[in-house]
Amino acid sequence: MARILPWLLDGVAERTAAVILRQLLPESAHHTYAHLWRPAYAVLDRWGGRGALTVTGRP
Repeated sequence: MARILPWLLDGVAERTAAVILRQLLPESAHHTYAHLWRPAYAVLDRWGGRGALTVTGRP
């Protein structure tokens, strides 16, 4: 859930995300999503962009 839910809500408007969270998670888990799961997902290097070489071969 910690990886899937932030991915599913990636790019969704805050208001829409709040509605979805109310339907999926108990109130006690909303803090966990907002302060742990979403920030952890935000720093993931999902597409290999950090430290990847450019077309010229330089970082």
